Amino acid sequence: MMAFSKKLAGALVIVLTVTCVSACGTAKVASSPQNTTAPLDKKISGSVPDRYRDQPLIIATDASLAPMELVAGKKKSIVGADIDIVNALASTMGLKVIIQNVDFNKIVSGVNSGAYDLGVSSITDTPARETKVDFVTYFQAGISYYVRKGAAKVAQPADLCGQRVAVQEGTILETLAVKQKPLCDKAEPLSIVRFPQQTQATQAVINKKADVTLSDTPIASWAVRNSKGKLVLSGDPFDVSPYGIAVAKGSGLTEPLQKAVNKIIANGVYDNILLKWGLQAGAVEKSQVNMAVS
Repeated sequence: MMAFSKKLAGALVIVLTVTCVSACGTAKVASSPQNTTAPLDKKISGSVPDRYRDQPLIIATDASLAPMELVAGKKKSIVGADIDIVNALASTMGLKVIIQNVDFNKIVSGVNSGAYDLGVSSITDTPARETKVDFVTYFQAGISYYVRKGAAKVAQPADLCGQRVAVQEGTILETLAVKQKPLCDKAEPLSIVRFPQQTQATQAVINKKADVTLSDTPIASWAVRNSKGKLVLSGDPFDVSPYGIAVAKGSGLTEPLQKAVNKIIANGVYDNILLKWGLQAGAVEKSQVNMAVS
């Protein structure tokens, strides 16, 4: 873990009780914001390595992935389901956190290098990523395509042929497009347009600079719902996989973090957070470690 003074630069301090602001759009809201606040668990807190007790955990997230993480409100705070979950886990473990907005493709490598303590940003647990960090699972999601209203339907990778495909760099969505590209006929080439953030990929489709984009289903659904009718989901969700919190191997945080996730599942805080953001379909029954789907 880097020295606190170095890691604080550019960070946004997030209080431990974050409520849904106007940018939450049409997401469902829990009956009481207090229901998303988790109590301290002394046993779990006692299992956290001493070196993490004197300063906040530095959490890397890409705040372009609403409703999981986004920048919202006059204060430009980072909010979202992932942020509420992080805060609940920190409360359970007796820790504080600092949330830092980072390009997605730098999160796993940053956790691996020690620049960040945890990476929490709709990160799909994959075999390749597991070679660099451990993953504590906490959610699951499929993948969905979305296009401009009235555009040709895209329902499978083969339908990307002949299309300009907007993708976020460093994601499994980029990998999917890269794998499909050589399978397309020369008469219908697949053109990949890469962006650092998914919001940029979405805007490229709206602005007709790309024909289709794809993202995890909660993120795709949010983008479509907030596009003022300009975008539609295309085809059915596919390839449901676990999300994981990225943890440096050998850090000593993996086990207490997994216990904390299972604690907030058991005490109902987890369900209330998902209800708040309309994400109940992605709930998991228990947290596990390194559950990548090959």
